Amino acid sequence: MREILVEVVLASLVATSLAVAQSPMARQAPSSADSSSTISANAPCRNPSLPIAERVNDLISRMTLEEKVSQMRDHAFAIPRLGVPKYD
Repeated sequence: MREILVEVVLASLVATSLAVAQSPMARQAPSSADSSSTISANAPCRNPSLPIAERVNDLISRMTLEEKVSQMRDHAFAIPRLGVPKYD
């Protein structure tokens, strides 16, 4: 039961990050150091025409364990290589 709750909370946080990332204010060009490791614009998590669950699953599958844990706080750092902005 606890694992399901953790997955639901994580999915909610990532979905919120995706929504924030879609806003014009959150869009920034990646730095030159990040450009080689960023995901492509046609990745499923970047496709707004796909269902949100599919986009969230794709993004989560690309995150490291440390990145997933960092998103479970009320002040989360950005994940530039995935295009996830910081939030609080």
